[in-house]
This record gives sequence, structure tokens and C-alpha cells, in this order.
Amino acid sequence: MIIKKYLAKTEKDAIEKAKEELGSNAIVMNVKKVHPRGIMRIFLRAKVEVTAALDENTSYTEEKPQPKTTPVGDKRTKFDVSIPPLEGLPPLEAPGKGVPKPSSSTSGKADNEGTNEERLSQLLNLLEKQMTDKNVSTATNGTQARSSAGASRDDSRDGRESVRREPVRREEPARREELIRRDSSDRRAAQARDDREEKEEIRKRLNEASKESRASDRKDTDESDREEADNPEKKDKGAIYRDLIYKKLIQNEVDESIADAILDEAKRALPKDAAVDQILGSVYQRIILMIGQPYTINYKPNEPTKFVFFLGSTGVGKTTTIAKLASRLKLEQNCKLALVTADTYRVAAVEQLRVYADILSVPLHVIYHPEELEGMLDDLQKYDVVLVDTAGCSHKNTEQIEEIQTLLEQVPISKRLVYLCLSAGTKYRDLKEIASVYQDITDYSIIFTKLDETLSSGVVLNMKVSTKCPLSYVTNGQNVPDDISRIDAQAIAKQLMS
Repeated sequence: MIIKKYLAKTEKDAIEKAKEELGSNAIVMNVKKVHPRGIMRIFLRAKVEVTAALDENTSYTEEKPQPKTTPVGDKRTKFDVSIPPLEGLPPLEAPGKGVPKPSSSTSGKADNEGTNEERLSQLLNLLEKQMTDKNVSTATNGTQARSSAGASRDDSRDGRESVRREPVRREEPARREELIRRDSSDRRAAQARDDREEKEEIRKRLNEASKESRASDRKDTDESDREEADNPEKKDKGAIYRDLIYKKLIQNEVDESIADAILDEAKRALPKDAAVDQILGSVYQRIILMIGQPYTINYKPNEPTKFVFFLGSTGVGKTTTIAKLASRLKLEQNCKLALVTADTYRVAAVEQLRVYADILSVPLHVIYHPEELEGMLDDLQKYDVVLVDTAGCSHKNTEQIEEIQTLLEQVPISKRLVYLCLSAGTKYRDLKEIASVYQDITDYSIIFTKLDETLSSGVVLNMKVSTKCPLSYVTNGQNVPDDISRIDAQAIAKQLMS
């Protein structure tokens, strides 16, 4: 029995290789996908490995064996034990024609063993059928040959006896037929014994070939298991690295459920023996994808006026943030700008914003009731961007929240942008409650202020995941206009892992 493996990009190519070397009568024992190991699996595709077998002692010919006559007196007949081509057994073909293609690259050991057992059972059934047909043909031919030989011998003996004596005595037909039947029975019994021995030998060889194929399929897995058993440190190395990264994320105030999700995805995407740089790179990429791209004010000339509202609790830095963005839009993009404030509750809030308006030479409009904004819309249409400062309030003050909602409704949704300012130093639990209240009245993007006043930036990732709202800007100081920037996913990821 010849058993070989062939590796190619596709199953069809692997089978063609097997056909070129072993011939079209080879039998496919197993088909599986082989994935590259280590970091190369990212760049290289999986290949297909086909295990094919060919019985080197089997004679494949299309000519039917001629019946052999056995000399009289020899009760055992020597038979031609060469196995003719097995009709009905699917030859080695390309996928879709004869050999069933595996359903997926992750077929288990049970699927491979089931395929081998089905082929073994099919082969043995065909062997038994052909052996039975061969026995009937041989027994018939042997009987005819025996009858001819017996008749010839009787005629010769009768001829010789007729010369010596009279009358001629011939053997009785009934006796002769009995001898023929007895001889034929002996021949069939001997042939049956030979067939059983031959089938047992073939079964044994096929079982050995099947075991060898299954052992080969498990070779890589067994070697990996032995290495881990011999070296426990290697087995736990990846887990140690992941635990260290998990502790660092928790230390930077990343929510436990989010940290678990990140590391679970990294574990599934990497092999067990992944190096620490691979694990770090995988976690780093997942944090960047979670944070996403910043959603900022995209000003373009000759577009309809954009009304940008800034919401948030008292003291989060809304007014200073407006001054920073106004400076950027005016000085860097030469935007035609106007400022509007509805924050008449806080002492000197209007005067603070008026100072910035005078410095930038932009108009400032003050409204004392939400409905006043609707009357200003016609005058404000001549500006490219209008920045609206709202009154800071507690998220538990339903009356003020309703006033803010009324103010927002004065401008159509298609013309307004809303930013919720959150302090990075506020507790994650409180931030979730604040965000939930404002989500009931409008959609918004998030600006994180006072990032310089906290040691950890885990709250940025937590709020992005929990609210699913886009992030936009971060502020990290009081300097106008320098201490504001777009959210940088890579910088946040580095801070969380450092």
C-alpha cells in the first residue's frame, strides 16, 4: 500500500498532483486544510492537503482473467488472486465530480474518521461482490473442464478395455456425476478459504492505512500538545501577557466588561504561543477601532448656515470650548462666524463670551427665552457657522432640560449640530446618567474637557462604547485656542496601555 500526501493551493490542484504520480486508480483517504502557523497566517492563505493511497500489489487491467484447468488428481486449484479494477468505487477526481468536498476548513477528527470508514466499507463490499462472481465463474469452468477430462479418460480406458475383453464396461453416469459434484464442492470450499484469507489480508492492510492517515492528521496537534505538556511555562505565556494587559486597562479605569471583550477578541484572533508584541498590537488595533473617527465641524464656503449647540452640566467648560473653536474657525479657516448665548443664569457668563467675541471681531447675540432664537434665524442666515452656548444645569433639573429642548427645536434638525461637553474627571457612573438624560432629547457628539486634570483616559473609551455616540474633540488646558484638538484614537490607545 502506497500512501502519500499532496499539498496545493486548492483541493483540485492537490488531487491532480496525486493523479499524476499515483494514477487515476488511487483512492482519496482524507482531505483537510493546513493553516500557516504564527504571524505568517495573516499574510498567507491556507492550503489543502490530500492524502491518497494506492495498493502497489494490485494489478489494474481491463482484460478479464482466463479460466485455468486443473490437472485431474489435484484437488486444490490455484486461482489468480490479482484484484481487477473495483467497479463502482469513485476514482480520484476533481472536486464536484467524485470526491465529496469537505464542508469547511475546520472539519473535526470525527469527520475525517467517518470518511475513511465509509471508503473502507465500500471497498470491502465491492471486493466481496467480485469474489462471489469470481467463485461462480471459476466453479463453472472447473466443472466443465473436469467433465471433459473425465469423459476423455473414460473413453480412452473404454477403448483400451474393448481391445482386451468383451463386453465393453462403461462407468455409470450417476456415479460420474456424483464424483464431479464432490470434486466441485471441494474446489468451492478451498476457494472460499482462499477468498476469506485474501479478504482478511486486504482488510488488515486497509485498517493499517486508515490508522496511518488518521495519525498523520493529528500529528501537528499532538506535537503541539506534547510541547505544552513538557513546557508548562510556554502553555501559559500568552495568558500571562493577557493578564498583564488586562490589569493595565483596569488600572486606567476601563470598564471590566469592555476590557474582557477586547482581550477575548485578541485571544480568538491569535495562536496560543503568540508573542507579547502580537498581543499588544491586537489589543491596540481593537481600541482604535472602538474609538473610531472624530466627528468635527466641517465648514465649507457657500453651504447653508450651520447652528452648533453646546450642552453640558455647570462648570464643564462649555464657554471656553466655544472660544477655542471660534478662534480656530476664524483664524485658520477664515469662517464667517457669529456667537449666540442663552446662558443668562450664571453671573458674568455673557461678559466672558463677549470678551472673546470682541477679540475675534465677531457679533454676539444674547437670548433670554428659547423662542427668541426663532426670530433671529433670518439675520443669522448670512453667517457660515453660528455657535450657540446654552445654560449649564444639572441633569436632574427637568425644567431646565425642557428649556434646552425647546431651544434646540427652534432650528431644523438638518441645520444643527449638537455637542455634549463632559468632564473627563467625572465618575463613569455619573457620566452615563448625564448622557442618558440628554439622549432622550437629541442626538449628539461628545467633547471631553479637562483631560489634563485626570491621570486616566479610560472614561473616553467607556463612554464611546456605552453611548455609541461619536467622539469629536478633547480639551487639555485653559489656553485659547491652543488647548483643544480632535480626538486621537491612537493617542488614547497608547495612554490606556501605558
